[in-house]
Amino acid sequence: MADVRYYDVRCVRGEITHVDIDNGVIESAGTSFFDKAVIRVLGPKGWGFLTRDHVDIDSKREVDALVAAAARLA
Repeated sequence: MADVRYYDVRCVRGEITHVDIDNGVIESAGTSFFDKAVIRVLGPKGWGFLTRDHVDIDSKREVDALVAAAARLA
């Protein structure tokens, strides 16, 4: 992480409910849950972006590993 000049981690958790209606008749309905993280790293040559599902943001080891992976993409 010595070459990392800046990084941030953004987490989004939530649910989406969708209802399919065809000619006034409900065809189907459902709920989807999501838990995503986006890691953005500024390295010596540019930006690296990485997305992951189900990240434990409280785990320093996991966050450091994700930052290092995004730095390799930068």
